[in-house]
Amino acid sequence: MPQQPQQQIPDIFALVDAVAQRVATILVDQKAAGTHQEWYTAREAATYLRCSVPHLEVLRAKGGGPRFSVVGGKSIRYRRPWLDAYQVKPKRKPK
Repeated sequence: MPQQPQQQIPDIFALVDAVAQRVATILVDQKAAGTHQEWYTAREAATYLRCSVPHLEVLRAKGGGPRFSVVGGKSIRYRRPWLDAYQVKPKRKPK
């Protein structure tokens, strides 16, 4: 395996630091602007919606409830806009 010149390593660290600083700045700006897309766990989503975690599980099993995403094959996550959209969606069809 060829060895990298020692001077390239600090350049890589400088690049990583610059990227991390830029990402942090973007996230702070998005949070301040209210456009930050925060992920919620099932417990946090249930608290936000004022329901129980088992109720969300039943809704997911029946194909209803708020939109969600599966992360890492088993972790359920919700985004706040998805929870807000579910809250304003009519729950039952009018007769």
